[in-house]
Amino acid sequence: MIFGILCFVLAISSLIFASHIDQKDDRTTLGPIVNMLLVLALTSLLMGVIIITGYKGLETLTDNFGRFMYFCLNSVAVLLASYCFRFPKEKKGFFSAAFFIVFELLSLYFLFGKITFIRVTPTAGLMVASPILERIGLSWYQIYKYIFLFGLPVLSIVVLLFKFEITKQKLQRQQMLFLMGSLVVGVLFIMGIQYAATKTLRPMYLTLSPYGLVLILICFYKSLTNQKVFDFKTIIRYGFTFLLNYGVIAVFGGLYFAFFRPLSKVNSFLFFLFFILTTAVVLTLRHYLYKASMRFIKSSASDYETHFEKELAEFDFNDETEDFYQRLFSVFRRYLDTTSLTVFIDNGENQLEPSFSSSNYKEKVSINNPIFEGLLNAKINVVLRSQVHKRHVLSPIASELDKVFEKTRSEVLIMLNEGRHVFSVFLIGPKRLANDYTEYDYSIFNKLYSYFFLLGYYLSNIANESVVGTVNREIQYSGQIIKSIQENMDFVQSDKFDIDYLSMTARDLGGEFVDFIKIDSMRHIIILGDMSGKGINASMSMVILKSIVRTFLAETKDFKQLVQKVNTFIRNNLPKGTYFAGVFCLLDSSDNTLYYVNCGTPALFMYNQAYANVVEIQGEGRVLGFIKDITKLVKVKKVKLTPGDVVLCCTDGLINTSSIRNEPFGKARVQGSIVSNLGYPASRMCQFLYQEVMDFTSKELEDDLSIVIVKVLGK
Repeated sequence: MIFGILCFVLAISSLIFASHIDQKDDRTTLGPIVNMLLVLALTSLLMGVIIITGYKGLETLTDNFGRFMYFCLNSVAVLLASYCFRFPKEKKGFFSAAFFIVFELLSLYFLFGKITFIRVTPTAGLMVASPILERIGLSWYQIYKYIFLFGLPVLSIVVLLFKFEITKQKLQRQQMLFLMGSLVVGVLFIMGIQYAATKTLRPMYLTLSPYGLVLILICFYKSLTNQKVFDFKTIIRYGFTFLLNYGVIAVFGGLYFAFFRPLSKVNSFLFFLFFILTTAVVLTLRHYLYKASMRFIKSSASDYETHFEKELAEFDFNDETEDFYQRLFSVFRRYLDTTSLTVFIDNGENQLEPSFSSSNYKEKVSINNPIFEGLLNAKINVVLRSQVHKRHVLSPIASELDKVFEKTRSEVLIMLNEGRHVFSVFLIGPKRLANDYTEYDYSIFNKLYSYFFLLGYYLSNIANESVVGTVNREIQYSGQIIKSIQENMDFVQSDKFDIDYLSMTARDLGGEFVDFIKIDSMRHIIILGDMSGKGINASMSMVILKSIVRTFLAETKDFKQLVQKVNTFIRNNLPKGTYFAGVFCLLDSSDNTLYYVNCGTPALFMYNQAYANVVEIQGEGRVLGFIKDITKLVKVKKVKLTPGDVVLCCTDGLINTSSIRNEPFGKARVQGSIVSNLGYPASRMCQFLYQEVMDFTSKELEDDLSIVIVKVLGK
């Protein structure tokens, strides 16, 4: 009965494996493998059933179930061959459909027209009786077996070999080699099973034939999901890990089975007990061997991610635009071996215009192109040409993507969008020597998307002359744009409040972040903070964040969720190490309530008119951008404001500014300034505090500083 159990185990394992594959996004490519695994699961289930019915002496049931079992087994072989015939195209054509129908009918003809009976016995094993053709000396069953179990795989190998010769893409050629190797391994396994059944006088070994097909499907799956082109060293490395992961386990399992097999006749319970214990040992050994092999692969593999990221992070935005583009192209060429790069920028006329093209591509693209709509809906920003027909989610726009890639002679599309607005697109050309972009390249594009976003956002502001208003694209003009964006705020206009701010930078540009956003006539969002970094890099991060906050407010009205979304965006879309330290406030003038979330602000002061005292109210807070999930750390606090109250928040540039004696300005001086200037408007209070800082330091600012003051005038 052990063989029946092994068949049921294979059926369950095939279903689990099919479910695992079915959950992947690449349904178009892997869908046929899922179908074959489901048919194979049914085959294994029927094999287990006929073993049980055969042992019970139920010959009629064994015969009927046996014929259906062989039909399912043949269907897997036919599906394998049909898939190989149309590879690498996944869509079925007339030939593949006709081929499938003809061989399925041929299978029915053999099984229900030429097979006399099917039996299973412990001594004779799996028996199939059929008449013998005296002219050739073979039975109908032998002819059937040679056609389906050996003929179709051999024909598939011949077809793949022919396609291998006419295919130019290295990745597809490699996949074809793997598919041919998979078929050879599977056929050799089935031949080995039959040889073992004959030579060892263990005829029940024949019931393990479906394992040969599942081995083929596993190899198919590994071949099709791999996107790396291997060189000789990589093949040796992966060959070693395969041997470590599977070879050792197979030898160990085989030795166990050969050693303890006689025990099953003496004491079946003891045999099964040893079987369970050994299986547990094998799985544990497999786990540790897998971890060891993965460490070996990672330590041996060479990658460019670290160096590529470092170059992108060190871009000098002070360069002339043309020099900037040339450097960008040289970085792509150095690490990706690409032959061309085209950067499209929104020209303000609802079109994307080539701002730079190493291949001199000139045509514009409409922002309303259905490609962008499809990618936005699917939340996909990076597309490889090789994925277009393999990812089910891309199928609605597959034909349009094909046209774009063909027309522009590119292999990678990176779409940069701000909410639903696409402001830039990078098209990367093919690699030299016809190498394909791999899954590793794809993962790097996604990991470093934030750098492309930053570059594209910067270029969309300085490369477009209609935005700049001049052909001179030096840094001073990009600085003017950034400052104009900084100053684009919805200032609070209310008889109840006097609100103003002051923001000073130590250099021409900085990362200080102050914004007022109107939600409705009674509520405003006030944001103050500091983006990590200095100069134009920090300024660009600030501009991007300022824009994305407004985008998020259009999607959600939940104050806490807004902060969570901002944290996720900083972590996932801005360069590594970027963070925001500040405060988010919601001012509701309907009941004079201030809601706020401390995001690492160094100081938040409140002067209470009733107590005539200044206190700190910021409490504990966490900066945004470091922790992946900040849900449990976001705490919304509120304070009820009364006439005469003053709220002041500032960045660390104010608190930590030091004198020539290296003494910090400190919180006490800020509190003293609030009390001393209560009678002045908020704007004058900001100016007085700034002047006190400048007098205290007796030197130029070393760090950016920002101040926001809210004075309550009435109920």
